[in-house]
Amino acid sequence: MAAPRQSKTGGAPRTFIERYGLVQYTGRLGARYPREGPCELGLCRIKQARTEQWQAEIKQLLQTGTLSTRKATAYEAILAIIEAEWPRRSAMLVFDHCHRHGWVRGLICGACNIELTLFEPEPRSEWAANATGSLLALVTAHVAKCPDC
Repeated sequence: MAAPRQSKTGGAPRTFIERYGLVQYTGRLGARYPREGPCELGLCRIKQARTEQWQAEIKQLLQTGTLSTRKATAYEAILAIIEAEWPRRSAMLVFDHCHRHGWVRGLICGACNIELTLFEPEPRSEWAANATGSLLALVTAHVAKCPDC
């Protein structure tokens, strides 16, 4: 396994690149580098906060009793899917890499990996195309980790 490096900020290295430098992606990275630590991208944390807010709004609507039985059943099904699916998508870290140049950009969770595909090479979804502010800055900074892009 490659030896960890010292962080540029003086503390313990936080990102994959700070720990190991630039690495070309191959299918065998998992055997050489550990998949540990938090997700380096963080789209998952933003989406999780939005999802929790949305869940709270749906639950509040269900408690008021103003929804038709059909709508209430649909909302309950949506809540069940969110609660079952979200933790599973975020659990395992993957090596995110630039598909054009092959450089590893970092370790990100499965949920962020899926969301990131919506932005590359250009926004391919309404959600990604309408992303602004911190969300767009987060993705732009992450993608810029490839030195050849």
